[in-house]
Amino acid sequence: ALPGPAGAILDRAMASRGGTAAPPLRLLPTLIGEQALRTGPAADGAPAGLPFAVEEHRLELVGLDLFEGSPHLLVLGDAACGKTSLLRLIGRQLAARHPPEEVALLVVDLRGGLLDLTALPNLAGYTCAPQTVAQAVEHLHRVLTDRTPASTGQVAPGGTGRGPRYVVLVDDYDLLPASAGSPLLPLLDLLGLGHELGLHLVVARRVAGVARAAFEPVFQRLRELGGMGLVLSGDPGEGPLLGGQRAAQLPPGRGFLVRPRRPPTLVQVLYSPPGRSAEGDSGAVATRPDGWVGEG
Repeated sequence: ALPGPAGAILDRAMASRGGTAAPPLRLLPTLIGEQALRTGPAADGAPAGLPFAVEEHRLELVGLDLFEGSPHLLVLGDAACGKTSLLRLIGRQLAARHPPEEVALLVVDLRGGLLDLTALPNLAGYTCAPQTVAQAVEHLHRVLTDRTPASTGQVAPGGTGRGPRYVVLVDDYDLLPASAGSPLLPLLDLLGLGHELGLHLVVARRVAGVARAAFEPVFQRLRELGGMGLVLSGDPGEGPLLGGQRAAQLPPGRGFLVRPRRPPTLVQVLYSPPGRSAEGDSGAVATRPDGWVGEG
């Protein structure tokens, strides 16, 4: 800001180059692998819950705490934005941290992108065919209904003597048949008791068409509960999606993390590449004896 010829100012600046230089700005990388769970920076230790992303301000890991924080997660993003990778990461990390008697996974996967999760010991059910989704959900509804106050006379946290917590991973929710109502509709009245019953729903769907689906009961209920959400790449023309946050054109895995009583935070989700399924690459799914796993 000193007056004078530009050349004189440059000479003075060059003469002081031996001083301390400002550190370069650290930016969010466009790709972060699962190894960041072992080497990622965390000033105060690992975050609560399951680390799944790195935030832009301090480049620290962000946790997804379904069991103590928001019991459900809504993920919005268009094609190739990282939705399936995120669901795979959640399934793998839950299985790595909890035995099957504590956490059970029910996977709804119409495109077959999560077929490798069938190798996890925590898998309670896998379905990639629309006609079997309703059967799996009805089975889960019966299990959880036995935990409600009407059945037991009291409400206690799920996974404490009455079986495991159930984490339902739903990919491409917008592809589920909706003419007769969502196949997840039986779980609607149980979503508000997620912590008490041990029910945790992680739903991923496209940004495109969200405005038309705003009044679909399950989707609407998840937004009403005001839990955690993630807005990945999508068309900003769809308007505010979660907590007033619009979508934007972003690199794969990049999105806005929406949390209650906190401003949206830009994060980069850890990339979890696909692996081999329990049946190799054949596409067949072994049926478990309890009838939870549907054949697609």
